[in-house]
Amino acid sequence: MQNSLPLVPAMPSAFSAVNDACAQIATAQALLASEHAASDVLRPLLALARTEQLGEIGLLLGSSLQLEALLPQAIEAWLSALDSALSCGQTGIAAALWLALAAVGREHGDAALALRLDQHAAQLAALTSNQPLRMQAALAVAADLFALGERADAALALEQVLASQTLSALHDARQHEQIASLLLIAGKDDEACRHYAAAAGHYRNDGAPLGELRCRLQLGELAQDKEANTRAAQLAAELGHARLDRQQHRQLAALFEASGELALAVTHLEAALATPAVAVPVPSRRINAVAMRLQLLASELELSQLRKQPQQETEQDALSGNLTRAALNTRLPALIAAAHDGQSLSLLQITIDRFSEIRAQRARHIGDDVVRTVTALLRIDRRPAELLARIGDDEFLLALPGRDAEAAQQEAEILRQRIAGYDWASLHPALALSVSIGCASCLPGDSTDVLLFRADLARYLAQRGGGNHVSCAAEVSQ
Repeated sequence: MQNSLPLVPAMPSAFSAVNDACAQIATAQALLASEHAASDVLRPLLALARTEQLGEIGLLLGSSLQLEALLPQAIEAWLSALDSALSCGQTGIAAALWLALAAVGREHGDAALALRLDQHAAQLAALTSNQPLRMQAALAVAADLFALGERADAALALEQVLASQTLSALHDARQHEQIASLLLIAGKDDEACRHYAAAAGHYRNDGAPLGELRCRLQLGELAQDKEANTRAAQLAAELGHARLDRQQHRQLAALFEASGELALAVTHLEAALATPAVAVPVPSRRINAVAMRLQLLASELELSQLRKQPQQETEQDALSGNLTRAALNTRLPALIAAAHDGQSLSLLQITIDRFSEIRAQRARHIGDDVVRTVTALLRIDRRPAELLARIGDDEFLLALPGRDAEAAQQEAEILRQRIAGYDWASLHPALALSVSIGCASCLPGDSTDVLLFRADLARYLAQRGGGNHVSCAAEVSQ
């Protein structure tokens, strides 16, 4: 990637306008690679670019606004871009946008939210041939797991990235820096140093002194690297105090104190004390609103993919005998239409807690037996009009026509207790099991997608609290 490209003046023809947009995008990419804002380049393009370019432009604009510490505006840019990317079927750009938005959650203390969004991004990235994007998604998931304290799973996810055949050809400074930071958390300092060194070299080639400074400071601390310390001092002087954050000032103060340059150490320590801690610019309510919008977009994408599948697909899940998700989707609109005519309708979304651990720790047939047994427990006392579907490896959806929110919550609690109280040791001596259930009742104006989304969000909040819990959409909205 070149470090600078000339701005192309606007031309009257449509062909020239397209070329101009491409050139401006390349200019913005170069500026961002050097960690300089490119908002002034990108904003005019939103009115000039073709529809299929809006996703990429929004992705870059959000990154630029983030560099300028304008996070709320960055989020809006990413959300608008996500709409465009999904409408154009741009899976790779959508995945990159999901990763950017998930990072907001992780950086603001909601690693559980970040993990859920990063998993969506990983699913999208898997549909592309973009290996760096797949690696970025895998690294994000590992970072989320470390933040959640799931060190074993996080270490495994990181090891899978490190074993990738594409790692030797990786030239992305930010990915090397992220790998290094995760290795540091995992206690592998020597490996971390190798990736910090690689990142520093790539940042230098990209003309990104701030990124290089971050990595040189880490190398100086971890490996007592004198050359890294010398280069860090040089970079700090070139950048000036205004571009450094509190952590970098503290690291530089320690560096200069260790080298006996006490005046410089005091200068950076004073700067660290004078630099305000970075405030959280987006309240948790805003982050949750972003999550809700993303969840809805994910649901829309999944449903659109299901609608494209061949109609002759079986309607019955082979393992559980329940309806498939596709079969349920064909029946739900009629139930919702009836609900809009006055008949109550509620959905229960049910997830087996820690099912991936059960799969990993027990024989596969135990996991299959768990699915069949949960299905049998869910079918007890079912009414003829009620629909039970298996919508994922560990997820079920139960449609309850004729039941309002209170009745649905009561039914959910009965199911939760029934499953938690079952003698799971009959399947395996060490097995215990519970479910998390989200309840949502159909409201006026609800579409299939919106009702499914509200049930899924309630289920997510039930599971986030540790599992074995019932959460209702009415509680979520309060």
